[in-house]
Amino acid sequence: MYVYEGAKILYEKLSIPESPLSEKHFLCGALSKVFSVLLSYPITTMRTRIQQNQFVGEGGKQKYNGIADLMMRTVREEGLRGFYKGISANLMRGISQKGIYFYFYEIFKDVLFPKNSKTSELLWISLISYISREKYIICKAYDIIITSNYSLD
Repeated sequence: MYVYEGAKILYEKLSIPESPLSEKHFLCGALSKVFSVLLSYPITTMRTRIQQNQFVGEGGKQKYNGIADLMMRTVREEGLRGFYKGISANLMRGISQKGIYFYFYEIFKDVLFPKNSKTSELLWISLISYISREKYIICKAYDIIITSNYSLD
């Protein structure tokens, strides 16, 4: 949420004209997702390699001597790009998802709750928290399927 709010401030400072479609919220939401994916994707890559049994080598021996060894060998053998394998599919899904999420977040927030009421703001935050939690439960199975269906070696 902090990156999204920062992107909105940057959007306004750059004086980008806004159309009646309010694309600012979509673009700022998409930018926040790009930022978060670029920061967290190396950890996701390491987690995926471990989950896909790429941590165990031939004969049941450990392929790596721990997470640090896994990271060092990835850098040595594949370079920094090795941490970002498969990122394009994740970005394509995530950019549109977060763009749409924040676009409708702002529309519904303005329509359902008046701007100057603290009670409505607290209610809105509670509602979004509940919906986000339910979305997480539903989408987690989808993420597990995606993680297990592509090889990183």
